[in-house]
This record gives sequence, C-alpha cells and structure tokens, in this order.
Amino acid sequence: RWSDGLVSHTRWFSARSLTKPRCGSSPLPGSPRTPRFPGVGLLPQEGLIPLGPDPDSGLEEFVVDQSGTTPIRDPVTRRFRIRPEHGFVLVLIPGGSVWIGAQRSDPDGRNYDPTLFSKHAGPPFQVQLDPYLIGKYEATQAQ
Repeated sequence: RWSDGLVSHTRWFSARSLTKPRCGSSPLPGSPRTPRFPGVGLLPQEGLIPLGPDPDSGLEEFVVDQSGTTPIRDPVTRRFRIRPEHGFVLVLIPGGSVWIGAQRSDPDGRNYDPTLFSKHAGPPFQVQLDPYLIGKYEATQAQ
C-alpha cells in the first residue's frame, strides 16, 4: 500500500529531526549549553537538525534536513565550510525589545538619521519580537 511507504518515510524523517541532535549540540536551545539566552527555546521541529552554536555569536544553528547535506565545521575554526550541496543553515535569533523607525529632527534622540529624506519613516517606536529563525547565508537556487 502507498500508505506504508509514507509511514516509513515519516519515521525516517522524524528520526533525523530536532529530537536527534547532531554535532554534540543540545536538542533544545536555552538549555545549559546556551546560558547567554535563558528561556529561549524551540519545540522539536521535524526536519530541523541542530548543528550547535556558532563559534562567534553563540547563537544556535540548524540545517533544514531535506535542503541538502549537513555542513561540517572546520576542526580548528569551528566555522562551516559551505559548499553548494550543503543544506540551508538557519540561526535561532532570541526575541527581545527593539526600536524601529527613524527621525532626523533630534540628533540626541533615539534612531537619529541625518540622511533620512522620507517624512514617512518615523517616529521611532519600540516593538517586542519573539525568537525566530533566519537564514545564515544567501539561499541558492539549488536549496
């Protein structure tokens, strides 16, 4: 039956997901491996494979399983050696408060931009962002 193949594929896909960490990373960011971002977590996502933290930022990185092969970290620098066949790498950005908008009237004020020509850009205001995933590199057509 066609459903047997689907069930088999689903089990294989789940086994490679966030519940099965790779590269020695923790399955849930926000664990003791990432004390810089307490409370930032990510529920298991099928097809999202942990790669561990970036050596410079400490932000947790993941690869989208079916977008290509898993990139390998350089043993010395701990940075990825990205190749065309590698999958799409995502970075977990912690949420928080951020000011958006700009203004050009007060040089001592928040988000001052003297080159601002649009009257529709301001005023600056604060927003709260939830944690989110963003691509670390530009996406290729192959990905």
